[in-house]
Amino acid sequence: MLELNAPLLWAIVGLVLLSIELVGVPGFMVGSAGVAALLAAIVAMFAPVAIQWVVWALVTAILISYARRFVPKETTDIKESTEARSLKAIPAGQKGRVRYAGSIWDAKCDIESLSIPAGEDLYVMERRGNLLIVIPDRLASGRDTPDPPPPESTSSGNPGPV
Repeated sequence: MLELNAPLLWAIVGLVLLSIELVGVPGFMVGSAGVAALLAAIVAMFAPVAIQWVVWALVTAILISYARRFVPKETTDIKESTEARSLKAIPAGQKGRVRYAGSIWDAKCDIESLSIPAGEDLYVMERRGNLLIVIPDRLASGRDTPDPPPPESTSSGNPGPV
């Protein structure tokens, strides 16, 4: 059976947390804990477990408080004519990820029946907490119109009024 010693365990935790930060949790909160875990791995080579936890907690708190200076103040205002870009396809009616103002955000299309392909330029309509409401830029600029939803059929099989 594989036996993990404290420095190796702290290093693994640190690398996992840093990977999570890089893949999709912006804000340097998780990354701060990852950097602190790597420092705790070094401390673990010569200090007891209690000291390791104290170092991890203090370094995490210091890094988070320092990083907050660089995070813009929370605002619900969206700048006029703000653009974003979809990172992956956003299925109709679901959330996806977009790059907006240099950060990665959750986003949802304002048109529930419209899916957005990856790499699409988007227009940010509004912000609801940490969620951006977007539409494709081509629709916002009037270069295109969305496809109409398919007609609903009735239970008798008749398509209804035309």
